[in-house]
Amino acid sequence: MSRGGKSPTVSTIQTIQRMRPQVAASFPVLWRLIALLIAFAVAPTVAFAQGRDHDHNRVHVADSIVGSWVVQVFPNSPGPPPLKNLFTCTEDGSAINTDPTFGTGHGIWQKLAPRTFAVKFLILVPPGFDPPYPLESIITVSSESLTLNLQGDEITGPFKTVITHPITGEQLFSFDGTVTLNRIEF
Repeated sequence: MSRGGKSPTVSTIQTIQRMRPQVAASFPVLWRLIALLIAFAVAPTVAFAQGRDHDHNRVHVADSIVGSWVVQVFPNSPGPPPLKNLFTCTEDGSAINTDPTFGTGHGIWQKLAPRTFAVKFLILVPPGFDPPYPLESIITVSSESLTLNLQGDEITGPFKTVITHPITGEQLFSFDGTVTLNRIEF
């Protein structure tokens, strides 16, 4: 027995009973704190996710070529027959071209005037390329005057392709023609 004639068990039970109202009163505060922490943790995640989704679905700017395009290439003689490839322009001025025959090209683009753009990209000749050029010959494709239509969904203009020797830089072959690019959209 402890002081006052109560057993330790009775004393402990009475202490717990006196504490319960204090603990019960602190639960709403605890839940508010947890809710607040969850709100601060979830809100930025939701906001950033909505921002990315919004940017992904945004309507293109009518005077910008940033985006992805299907390219129809119409070479003049003695160039190859007409072909299609894919082209992407990034906001930082980079350009990526993908062609089923030539492979992938990397380059740059620049705005020259309203709705007028220049593009240049390079491709390394892959093994087994027909007609046979030395491995890693450089294919340079350029256009100094591509025009974007008023709707911002089509680009047209001339291009020039030059294939040069990988070591000497000597021009091996060239051709020109026109291209039409159609924006890929949802």
